Amino acid sequence: GYVTAGEEIVAHGELITSEIFQVLQSYKAEYNRSIGYSASRWQLWLGNAMFALLLCLLIFLAILYCSPDLFDNPVRLLYFLFVVGITMTAALLVGKQRTAHLFLVPFTLFCLYLLPYFKKSLIALTYCITLLVLPLFVSGGWEVYMVELIAGMVTIYAFGLISRSWHQFIMAVCVFASMLLMYLTFRLLEGTLDSFSTDHLVFLLVGAFLAVAGYPLIYLMERLFGLVSPAQI
Repeated sequence: GYVTAGEEIVAHGELITSEIFQVLQSYKAEYNRSIGYSASRWQLWLGNAMFALLLCLLIFLAILYCSPDLFDNPVRLLYFLFVVGITMTAALLVGKQRTAHLFLVPFTLFCLYLLPYFKKSLIALTYCITLLVLPLFVSGGWEVYMVELIAGMVTIYAFGLISRSWHQFIMAVCVFASMLLMYLTFRLLEGTLDSFSTDHLVFLLVGAFLAVAGYPLIYLMERLFGLVSPAQI
């Protein structure tokens, strides 16, 4: 929306409608982008660079702790880092446009693309670290982080139960249910369900099923990196 300087957004005691709530959310996002940070730009870039380096260090330690033999296989390591990099890039690019659109991103594909080749402990730990770009670099990213975190954990658990292709749709339903539950939890923590958005509900549903639609691309990944999953042996 458009708000002029000095215009009253909401009066004391006035009921906050969905339109007013949207204006307040937009104002908060704009504040965080501009007014909220008063230091010089080089300090901002230096801080972001340090965060990025720390995330890389955490991923290195996760591999070293969970699967140190991965460093002896450059192809598998490259594939692992490729999936990590794609996930982080998608989070940053979409998050800069609109935070709510992050619900459309099938972050659980991170788990699905790695589960046939790597240990679950490594995938779960790295997934938690990779998604840290959301609360660190995206305004309002903590909610998306928690929603996608529970979705990833459900995916990792449910993957071992898949024996037929149509089971993937059941997994998508379970993932959507877990995401919706976490989303409703945040609405209750706000003290009201008035901020519940049907658009967000649709985004969550689409994001959950996009993971199923995108999973067959794993066969393209196998050809590109020369990997062999247990299903092909």
